[in-house]
Amino acid sequence: MTTTTRGFHALEFSLFGLNGTKTAVDFSSRELQLLDLLSADLKKQADLLSSSWASATGSFYDDFRSAGSDNSSYTTVTAALGEVLGSMADIMTELPDSKIQIPLDNQDNAYLESRFADYSLTDYRNNVQGTYNVYIGNMATSKRKRASAIWSPLPIQLLTIKC
Repeated sequence: MTTTTRGFHALEFSLFGLNGTKTAVDFSSRELQLLDLLSADLKKQADLLSSSWASATGSFYDDFRSAGSDNSSYTTVTAALGEVLGSMADIMTELPDSKIQIPLDNQDNAYLESRFADYSLTDYRNNVQGTYNVYIGNMATSKRKRASAIWSPLPIQLLTIKC
């Protein structure tokens, strides 16, 4: 499968159908096979993401946490923080400019992000909430301790950088 035919949105379309009215009896055996493949691929991608953050030698977690040291791909703390802030800016720009404006301009719900499950508004709220949580360092999960260990020192270190 290509990357454009995998992930949440492919699962969403497969589960809910074009009009969001699909029920369990509507699934063919081939569609159930596709759901199995899509679900397995999504789990694999989630596991890869999780393992990249696991604290182990060579993990993204360690690389990010050691920003500015010789053993990090981030030459400075500013570079690591810049990547986080850049990603936050990207999603907060994408949200109004494409996720909201394009469906409005075209007056067509075909451009909505999660139209099959009728979940677009929730997705948009979660984009804003997630960005805010990263900004304030609020990781309200069982992994909060690890997340705050990464994030909380960065703003303090940033204050000591002379621009």
